[in-house]
Amino acid sequence: MKTVQINVGMNNNPMNEEQIINYFASLQGYDLMAYYFKDKTFEGEVEPTFCAILEYKYARQSKVLTDFENICSLMNQESIAISTDFMEILAFNTSYSGKGYLFDKELFEYVRVFEDKKPLPTMEQIFEEMDSVLDRDLTVIAQEIRDDWGAKVNYCAKPYLDAMATLKTVDDNYYLDSAKSIILYFLSNASSWRGETAKRIKTELKTLIK
Repeated sequence: MKTVQINVGMNNNPMNEEQIINYFASLQGYDLMAYYFKDKTFEGEVEPTFCAILEYKYARQSKVLTDFENICSLMNQESIAISTDFMEILAFNTSYSGKGYLFDKELFEYVRVFEDKKPLPTMEQIFEEMDSVLDRDLTVIAQEIRDDWGAKVNYCAKPYLDAMATLKTVDDNYYLDSAKSIILYFLSNASSWRGETAKRIKTELKTLIK
């Protein structure tokens, strides 16, 4: 598993905390594993900072760096500090022309999952600990998907969502197809459905069919 840790400042950031979380939770090519917000001090100025760990599958570190350079522009940041197993570096805004400065280990907030102050649990951990959630009928889950995805439901995913709405448990069948296969077909066609609700329900469905 390859991970990248990030520190993103909130000062001058056009996104609020909820929007930051939703952005990284739905960022294509990355999986938000854990995060928290902490006040950090840089050059005498206190700044609320989003500290997070994301999993990624890219082979090239240059791809990760380029992604965060673009995120700098989106979030109106001079730079974002990133740390992977292969590099620790500042990803600068592509339009930044000020003085250069280097990654500082003393300033960087490393997210340590097992510290007393733990980051929020991952979605998978939540569902492992909440058996009651996993008892939801598939028809209830399908309705929540419809409520969240709305009219933008992918036409390839819709037939499987409609089928799921007629099922109760993963042991049921929809004509000749098992409920598990219906869920798999839905998930394979639901990549365009994003956001916190999408991430939570996809994890729930994946856990149901294990």
